[in-house]
Amino acid sequence: MFERNRYNIGLEIIASARTTAEAAESPDYKLLSDLHRLEGRLCNEANLPQQGLDAFQAAFRLAKLAVHVGQLEPDDTRCVRTKTGWGNCLNQLGRFDEALNLQLEASQACATDPERHGDAQSIVMLNLGYVYFRRGNLEEAEATFRQAQQLDAKFKPVLYALGNLAILRGQLDCALKLHLEALQLYVDEFGEQHQCVADSLFKVGETYLKMNLLSDAV
Repeated sequence: MFERNRYNIGLEIIASARTTAEAAESPDYKLLSDLHRLEGRLCNEANLPQQGLDAFQAAFRLAKLAVHVGQLEPDDTRCVRTKTGWGNCLNQLGRFDEALNLQLEASQACATDPERHGDAQSIVMLNLGYVYFRRGNLEEAEATFRQAQQLDAKFKPVLYALGNLAILRGQLDCALKLHLEALQLYVDEFGEQHQCVADSLFKVGETYLKMNLLSDAV
């Protein structure tokens, strides 16, 4: 209930800020795009893919307007980050071909100008890997996850993703190692009371259960 309310309050605050920004005499398309993109990110985390899809599409449209009026550079990293979030929503909705196209476009933009996009590169590769994962292309998914890991060895979500892949393959010792590593990194960053820690801890318990280590799983 706390997590649900936290996301709901966050979305309400963003909607209020957007209403204020939209009332300005001269629209700040960059700000409006950022607010829609932030809404999309929250919707992704709250498992609201359709609402997130709408938000990311609006963010991209507004970013293009910002470029047109000179508020943004044409190759600003916001466009890449918006595309990968948009693709992530499509992936959750099962629209895999559209999701793949967007993630490949985002990946190409990162490869063309890596210095500009910073940690967006590892995020894009993670999301691209999840498209392959959902399509059942596990070899391609692992290769893409590994690319994300090479970009950031302590990128927690990719350790989590590789752990899930190892569980699916029955490589339980490897899965346990990966999920324990991800869990420790999450705890180090957020403390013990956080949604990411809870998700990671659940996966550790699931792995112990599959290994028939019931006392550890409990």
